[in-house]
Amino acid sequence: MKPEVSQVGSTMTDHRDEIEPLLAQLVDDPDNPTVLAVIGDVLERLGDPRGELIAMQLGIKRSTVAGAVEIARRREQLLESLTPVMPPPIAGTDRFHWGTGYIRRLELGMRSLPVPRAPDALATLWEHESLRILPELMVTHAGGATLLAAYPPPAVRSLELGRGGGTTPRRSPSCSPVYRD
Repeated sequence: MKPEVSQVGSTMTDHRDEIEPLLAQLVDDPDNPTVLAVIGDVLERLGDPRGELIAMQLGIKRSTVAGAVEIARRREQLLESLTPVMPPPIAGTDRFHWGTGYIRRLELGMRSLPVPRAPDALATLWEHESLRILPELMVTHAGGATLLAAYPPPAVRSLELGRGGGTTPRRSPSCSPVYRD
């Protein structure tokens, strides 16, 4: 039986020296299927449900058509359990865009800033395993840029600042734009 997601953090901390070099390879190429497959194998061995998710997303597990429905259901359960719970005051206007095994884009509304607890909330958020190689971040609250400067997320390559709701965000000049095929 797989451990609860709350138990995974301690397992990952104990084996961080094994995972860190692999995650470092994903910073420049977050969709590298070979590295993701190795990470998935390591995580499954450690009992981390993210390993099972990566295997499903890479299509390593084969099934019958009838089994595909169960796999899709399990995938949704894993995504739900691995998605960070947004701590107040940044909860409420967030959107997660998953890639293989990790969140690839996070949109933060941060609607209730400024709040004294916001720095602690951001620091806690960036420690979440699903955000370890987050390449894209959009912040739609004007005060968010100041907090991000003090509490920057790891590995972000594209930072968008804007109001959301259809407005055009401003890209940070220090981050590379994201090109999609």
